[in-house]
Amino acid sequence: MPPLTDPRVSRRRCGFEPDSHRDHACRPTLTVVRHASPADLERISDLLAKLRSTDGLVERTPGVFYRRSRAFLHFHEDPTGMFADVRLAGDDFTRLRVTSRSQQASLLRQVRRAVGE
Repeated sequence: MPPLTDPRVSRRRCGFEPDSHRDHACRPTLTVVRHASPADLERISDLLAKLRSTDGLVERTPGVFYRRSRAFLHFHEDPTGMFADVRLAGDDFTRLRVTSRSQQASLLRQVRRAVGE
């Protein structure tokens, strides 16, 4: 098992996934998720263009958007599809699926609402 500092370790609400044998115990889970590659980002180019035109967002590197001086939105790809990690409220990222056009439209609406556009 990789250490908890390994970026591949996914943490659930309490920081860990509850152990199925004991409700009070938690154990780390390993989820293979990688940042979106240039080829992955090409598949969501229409969404990226709309995000780039959103007031208050700055794309510092391809597919990584900042709001003010904080990371706000970035993309991941895994075998089940494309995902966006976005700070809609507070300090935590929320992971949203953005594989389909309707999912991308939903993300865009939520982002625009969060930045006050």
